[in-house]
Amino acid sequence: MLFFLRTLLLISLLSSSFAYGYEKRIAALAYHDVVDRKDQLTSDAVTLDTLINHFEWLLVSGYQPVSIADLIAAREGKKTLPDKPVLLCWDDGYTSFFTHVLPLLKVYNFPAVLALVGEWMSSGEDGKVLYGSTYVPREKFLSWQQVKAIQQSGLVEIASHSMNLHSALLADSSGDMLPATITHIFDTKALRYETDVEYRQRIYMDLESNSQLIADHLGERPRVMVWPFGRYNQLAVKIAHEVGMEVTLTLDPVSGSVRDLTALGRVYPTLNPETGILRTNLKEKHSTPLRRFMKVRMSDLIEEDAEVEVQFSKLLERIHALQVGAVIFEPIVEINGELHALFSNSYLPVAQDRLLRLLWQTDRRGGAGSILWLNRKIFDVEKQKHQSGMSETVPSVLFSDLGKAAPCSGIIIDHQLFAGSLFAFADENPQRNGENAYRANILVKRALRKVWRVAGRLPEYSLEILKNIAQIQKWQPFVEVALLVTPAMLAEASDKQIMTVLSGFDYLVLDLRDTRPDKDLTEWLTGTSKRKALLPYMVPLLKYESESSNGEGKLVREFRQLTMEGFINHAYADDHFLDDSPLPSTIREIISTSTYPVRPR
Repeated sequence: MLFFLRTLLLISLLSSSFAYGYEKRIAALAYHDVVDRKDQLTSDAVTLDTLINHFEWLLVSGYQPVSIADLIAAREGKKTLPDKPVLLCWDDGYTSFFTHVLPLLKVYNFPAVLALVGEWMSSGEDGKVLYGSTYVPREKFLSWQQVKAIQQSGLVEIASHSMNLHSALLADSSGDMLPATITHIFDTKALRYETDVEYRQRIYMDLESNSQLIADHLGERPRVMVWPFGRYNQLAVKIAHEVGMEVTLTLDPVSGSVRDLTALGRVYPTLNPETGILRTNLKEKHSTPLRRFMKVRMSDLIEEDAEVEVQFSKLLERIHALQVGAVIFEPIVEINGELHALFSNSYLPVAQDRLLRLLWQTDRRGGAGSILWLNRKIFDVEKQKHQSGMSETVPSVLFSDLGKAAPCSGIIIDHQLFAGSLFAFADENPQRNGENAYRANILVKRALRKVWRVAGRLPEYSLEILKNIAQIQKWQPFVEVALLVTPAMLAEASDKQIMTVLSGFDYLVLDLRDTRPDKDLTEWLTGTSKRKALLPYMVPLLKYESESSNGEGKLVREFRQLTMEGFINHAYADDHFLDDSPLPSTIREIISTSTYPVRPR
């Protein structure tokens, strides 16, 4: 009975939030340094006049700065937040907070958050601070005497920005450096990765030591953790709570919820932006991102006899040329009839430990997102291992290991049986406010998938897949989750079913690789007018036939036809980047998110 009541309560809470998120959204801004003149600007600094303009714009636009105490009181039902609350934050502890920001806060009577890095605060007064890859004068950062005066103003919440996690650590054998908070360190001597136990101990000791350092100087421990580089995972959040920081701040691109302060997203104003950046980013958006993807053949990236780094460089060059939004990779490949992983794990044989490098460098050097393609064989091998008597926890370990090695922007589930079960479940459990449910943000969708697991009304194999998705998101909390579907599934599903499935998934990928898009989608597209509203949440995936003498022309014609039907998202498989095929001059207008951001000519 208790289980049933808890399930109903969770479903009720999630259903009430589907008019795009919870009842009260919290906007937040993440500032850094403030300078007097434009010739003093760095990438993350703003000039004093720009900051004043931002403050004035907030006032004119009806935004009201709130404090951390306000947020906690509102969460506990002790206080009502204003209609448009905004949290003002400054990271890194620059001296300019004392000289430039604090006087402004006093004039406007604005509360704020100031996040301090303990290692930088602990350096000698005449010493240097290692900031990124360069040393800067210690005087660029606040002294404890200044921080004490800031605290005594009563306007500023002193937060932790870690003791020494504002750095990058070795993340793989290829030499890739990732933010310290999300990295399982690669030991070059022992040729192994940091274990979860070692990782937990390192993060705990860092957060605890910085909290104690702040307490030693200010008389109280911080209750807010600001993640360096905005990077975090669910274990890190749990550790922050253990050391007394119940509120954590990220750089996720969505506003936070008053009901959940564990990971509040913030807007990061870089390059001294005008107030237009606030207008664009602080308002809740009901439009979805433009999704333009290409899938690559993993054999082109992992062949043993090939110069894999040279080939990967060709892919990165092509990403730049096409201006594609994201690249789809397969993290597990089939070699001689057996599955092999491209990441270190304790479950499958490893073909090459290259996944982290492919994903991270595609982001850093290529400027595109990375998406993981998870097909049915990955889930079927789990069943085979179960039948052979292996522990039931092993599949969870595989997907947990994948999450640790996969700093990606999304995953696509290619499993028709799973997709079919979700449509059937949707028919039994339509969500209230269904027309708005598919617009909910990633965090709300993640919470709903957890409700589906707790409810337990899906088939066992579907519940297992949902658990595996959660294992990935344990390490990659802000990752989009998509579902591969066929035109036949859409034709058979009602609009309500589709919207209900989209309430738990970020978008649907329409598998058109073996179909005629103009024929197989016609019946569905000519249905109710609501279907046009669903198109931004669907990504047609077409097949590129490089062997065909007219492969490029056929692909472009099909995409143009889909565009005429109202589709603005596009994806194709497979891109032959080694041959520069399809030609950039023909495919760029279809796949680019920049040059042709809306529709092809």
